[in-house]
Amino acid sequence: MNPGELRERITISRAVFEDDGIGGSITSESIIFSGWASVAAKKSKDGLLGGRDVEVRTHLVIMRMPGTEPQKGDVITWRGKSLIVKAVRPDYRAALVELDCVQEA
Repeated sequence: MNPGELRERITISRAVFEDDGIGGSITSESIIFSGWASVAAKKSKDGLLGGRDVEVRTHLVIMRMPGTEPQKGDVITWRGKSLIVKAVRPDYRAALVELDCVQEA
């Protein structure tokens, strides 16, 4: 991949669960990556989710392999939108990772 193709600024965050000391847990967001990527919308479909009309968009995010590898369930913030990572395909040879993401609109 040509580095010039990584034109979109993204942030990847992950939910972190911590013990609250009284038998429960506290959830907080931890940023694991902030940098450049290629983001492309692949397809869009209308549907019904939870009794409401939604549009589900699938995005492909390609980026250089960060120090902390992304996981399914991580949230990518891109142009003010939240994309949920559904699949991770690392290419260790090329030091890239492809992420299949979903955005509900």
